[in-house]
Amino acid sequence: MVILDMVMPCMNGKELFLEMRRINTDVHIVISSGYKEHDVVSHFAYRGLAGFMQKSYTLEALRECLRTAME
Repeated sequence: MVILDMVMPCMNGKELFLEMRRINTDVHIVISSGYKEHDVVSHFAYRGLAGFMQKSYTLEALRECLRTAME
């Protein structure tokens, strides 16, 4: 399970997502972002995104997202 932000130094979330999926197609990846869900998720259509968490989120929201992503 990996939680990625969309904005990171050196490599953005989409680039890292694609690289991780290239290395391991079974990895579960959740994107966390302050951007709107639709704007982010559309970049990952049909690529196996496990979930999305809108910042800022609660511990309960994180727990639920991760539980769902692992199903």
